[in-house]
Amino acid sequence: MVTAADNARRRLASAVAVGLVAPLAASPAWGQAVDLGYGVTVGQTYTDNVNLTNDNEDDEWVTSVSPQFDLLKDSGRVQADISYTFQALFYANDDDRDQQYHELDARTTTFLVGESVFLEADANASQAIVDPGESFSNNNISGAQNRTDQTAWLVAPNVERELGIGDLLVRYEHAEINYDDSDVQDTQARSFDFTLDGPRPDSGLWWETAVEYERVEFDVSRAAEFQDGYLRLGYQLEPGSSLWAQGGYESNYEDISEAGFEEPYWEVGVELEPGARQRFEANYGQRDYGDTYGLTYEYSVAKGEIRVSYTEQATTTARDFLNRRLRAPDDNIDDTLDPAGAPEVFVLKRLVARANWDTGRTRFNVRVYSDERSDRQFSEVPPDDDQRLRGEESWGGNAGIRWQAGRRTSIGTSAEFTRRKFERTDREDDLIQLAANIAYQLGRRTALGLVYEYTEQDADEGSGGYTENRVTLTASWYLAD
Repeated sequence: MVTAADNARRRLASAVAVGLVAPLAASPAWGQAVDLGYGVTVGQTYTDNVNLTNDNEDDEWVTSVSPQFDLLKDSGRVQADISYTFQALFYANDDDRDQQYHELDARTTTFLVGESVFLEADANASQAIVDPGESFSNNNISGAQNRTDQTAWLVAPNVERELGIGDLLVRYEHAEINYDDSDVQDTQARSFDFTLDGPRPDSGLWWETAVEYERVEFDVSRAAEFQDGYLRLGYQLEPGSSLWAQGGYESNYEDISEAGFEEPYWEVGVELEPGARQRFEANYGQRDYGDTYGLTYEYSVAKGEIRVSYTEQATTTARDFLNRRLRAPDDNIDDTLDPAGAPEVFVLKRLVARANWDTGRTRFNVRVYSDERSDRQFSEVPPDDDQRLRGEESWGGNAGIRWQAGRRTSIGTSAEFTRRKFERTDREDDLIQLAANIAYQLGRRTALGLVYEYTEQDADEGSGGYTENRVTLTASWYLAD
């Protein structure tokens, strides 16, 4: 009999194969210019609320053993950045809780014909929140009953060619997201992009045209499709600065199960680079789902940077996850609004502002963010079989500082606050996380660490409220080439 755990192991194996074996087989010179690292971390954790409940709290001692493997390669044909950790947890008071987890982040690019034909193969293994309306944690030690294994991978052949009229990019992508929980729907996504980008002069007119198609399929619910075709015309004011206008047709947002060039839309925008350290982009338009805005601002100096971004787009839970974890990971907001595998389309409005500063001995970072989902279109109407709460919006921020106290000792602290609001209810949650840690380098390959974490989830109605204090002592050994 094939169990859910068997399926999860198969999915992880496929993810590892995509992320590691494919480029390995493709490159006869794999052994050249490879940076390898491997090690193990042993930890002992005490938690005063292992079930994350607001009453009948149970404390627990948990031992963790986490071997890890890292590979970095950058050569003429193969580029790979792979990190894998196996985590085994042993509970002192209840060995029925003992569990093993896989953490994989693999990104590879294999050039097949010069630099014009190449294959991207990426994989991610992690854990996902099943129901955001229930108590959850950002780690595997506590609240494991509301987490499930999640494996995702994508394979994307690309063709890039310089033609007489412009630069051509053709890309096909197949991606899958699979969950160990049999009640959560797995997802497949297939997309095709065709872009022809005309030459950009230092001053004068330029153009770009593209056709984009994506189909997202679920285990049970009907599929969602997106289609878009446009022509963009711009005027280059100077190198790095231009104005542009775009018009095209896209699929009907309210008919998510069938894509077509049905609805006209337009956008206008500006791109500015007032100096080598700054970049500014802004756009406004009218899409099938309403007015849409976009903004990006970046400022960098020798010791730090500031970045502000605001985007609006029609998407799905799976599409957003693939964007954040595999396609273009940046400003990665942990998703605490959507149930895992939720079969629906929504308009995502995301604002992220962050700043980083590094003086050499002190590193400081701060981030504020807002995430909103609006105008949900369900892939099953009504979703009677899935009564998990949907988050409507969240906002918050986090800050952290790390200080090199001595040649071998570093001290860090962090704080995070998030407020969530749920659809179809008046419920609001506040999430508070505080942490302090100290690390001591015993030798070139060994280190000790001590971490204290406080987590509070304050729900004004229903379930989902708790507080937890957690202390972890770790010893690690790591060897790198």
